Amino acid sequence: MSAVGRSFRLAQRAFLSPGTASSYQQKRLIGDLPVKPNKYIEDWGTYRENVEYTFKWNAQSCTKIVVFAILVPVAIYSVAVKEMDHKDAAYGRPKRDFLGDASESKAR
Repeated sequence: MSAVGRSFRLAQRAFLSPGTASSYQQKRLIGDLPVKPNKYIEDWGTYRENVEYTFKWNAQSCTKIVVFAILVPVAIYSVAVKEMDHKDAAYGRPKRDFLGDASESKAR
């Protein structure tokens, strides 16, 4: 069987009616690997696909957004800058200006 014929048949299956598609069992190219659906994984996948409909703004979600969108990046940035300042001081290099640090700005 040629690769062109196989891909044509796969493309044809994509346009089947919903009733036909749900009754069709997927064939795999590497052998017969039956898939046993797990209820919990299917529920989790459904939730992940529809998260925009189930999300609720409350104190817990706002706290998570502030922590992971603001505090964690600021903490990572400050640790990286302190590490570079420490290495610059250890090797006798002048202190660098990161993201427009106002305390070390130089007049031009």
